[in-house]
Amino acid sequence: MIRSGRAVKGAMHMTEIEAAAERMVSTQLVERGIRHPAVLDAMRAVPRHRFVPDVSIEKAYSDHALPTTGGQTISQPYIVARMTELLCVQPGMKVLEIGTGSGYQTAILARMGASVVTIERSPELMDRARQVLAEVCSGMDIRMLLTDGTARRPRRAVDRIPAHRCRRTSPTPAMNSSPTPAGSSSRWAICHGQDSDRHRPRR
Repeated sequence: MIRSGRAVKGAMHMTEIEAAAERMVSTQLVERGIRHPAVLDAMRAVPRHRFVPDVSIEKAYSDHALPTTGGQTISQPYIVARMTELLCVQPGMKVLEIGTGSGYQTAILARMGASVVTIERSPELMDRARQVLAEVCSGMDIRMLLTDGTARRPRRAVDRIPAHRCRRTSPTPAMNSSPTPAGSSSRWAICHGQDSDRHRPRR
C-alpha cells in the first residue's frame, strides 16, 4: 500500500499530538492526583493545541498557562482538570460556564457529555472560541452567549457553575440567580486570576 507524502506527514503529526496529550495526562494530571476517568479521557481527547494558536505542539501541552486571543490566557492543564473534577460533571448535566475565554474548558465539559451554556463578554474571545468549538465539538450541546452576565440571565436550571474571573469581584447576577433543579444545589468551581500559580479552584 502506497501512502502519499501528505498522508504520512499527517499521520506523524497526529502521533506527535497523541503522545503530547498522553504525557500531559500522565505527568501533569495523574501524578498530581487527578483520578476521575471521564476527566482524564476528556483531557486526552480534546485537542488543546487548537485553542492556543501559533505555538508548538510541545508548548501547547506543557505545564503552563499560555497567552491566547485578546491578551488573555488559557489555564494550565492541571487547573482545568482540577476544576472539572471538583464539579463532578455527569453526562446530561446542565452547566453554566462564566467566562468562555479560549473555549478549552467548554470543550472539556461538552466532551464529558454536559449540556453547556457558556457566556463571554469579549466579542474577540467569543468569535475565536466559536470558530474552534465548531470544529472540535461538532454535534455537542454547546450554547454560546455574548454577555457580561449582568443583564441576561439563563432561564433554565443548571447543575454546575464553573467561573473564570480576572478580578476578585462579587458573583454576577447570572451566577446568583440561576435556578437549580428542585431538591438539589449547584456545585461551583471558581478560578481567580490569569497567572497559573494564582488559580485556586473552590467548591
